[in-house]
Amino acid sequence: MKFGQKTVTFVATLVLLVMFQSAGSAAELKWGSDLKKAAAESQKTGKPILITFTASWCHYCHKLLDETFTDQQVVARVNEYFVPVVLDADENEKAVNLLGIEAFPSTVVISPELNVLGRIRGFHPAPQMAQQLAPFCKKQQPELQQAVVKKTPEKPATRPVVARMPAPQTAFSGMCLVSMLDDRDLVRGSSKLTEEYRGVKLHFATAKHQQAFQAEPAKYWPLADGHCPVASVGNEKVTLGAASTAAVYRGRVVLFRSLKHRSTFADAPRQFAESLERLRTASR
Repeated sequence: MKFGQKTVTFVATLVLLVMFQSAGSAAELKWGSDLKKAAAESQKTGKPILITFTASWCHYCHKLLDETFTDQQVVARVNEYFVPVVLDADENEKAVNLLGIEAFPSTVVISPELNVLGRIRGFHPAPQMAQQLAPFCKKQQPELQQAVVKKTPEKPATRPVVARMPAPQTAFSGMCLVSMLDDRDLVRGSSKLTEEYRGVKLHFATAKHQQAFQAEPAKYWPLADGHCPVASVGNEKVTLGAASTAAVYRGRVVLFRSLKHRSTFADAPRQFAESLERLRTASR
């Protein structure tokens, strides 16, 4: 059977196009979100669980997921040697408390027997993350892992070298959250009176304000982690509120994108608060 020159050229072009498309397709990390399923898979395969805790309001969390965990070397290493799980800290408080997570992002490596093998705190570029994951990239048998855990129950068998994590960013423009709620006043906090909470740095007007926050941090933490309820309900692209628009509703500090958003909220506060709660419940 003979083919014309045009047919041969078309076939060759089609083959090259398929080859380039295949070469350009990047592998993706196979994240899970169910700890029970991850534990079952870990016990079945002998692979440790890699849990990365993030938060929607955390800049370095997004940076870790978008840059580090899309690097092909890191993706290949995680998919081959781990059962990866990513959890939103605000929606998994029980796991956060159980594992003692204090800053975000945080990555924890857990054995099939559910023992903590190591921790990687903060954001790290792909080369550093690949290096820190290397000690855990071993296909160990469950029996060997169990023996190591029994021998050193309180210390991981191998610990990665943890690089210094980036300094937490100042939140709420440095304004004192306690002053917003207790004094109904917008006061800039002192650089000498700071507290790290949920991966960010908070500033306080006085030592008394700082002590009040330390005693009841949940009381002073803004509604919806500082996201504007009006912008959130309206599905606006940017929902983070500004400290200069702070208001108090039912004993909680509420931040808005603008004074106009605050005015809209004031017209129907209960409606926006309930709608925001439904959104947060539906996303869980």
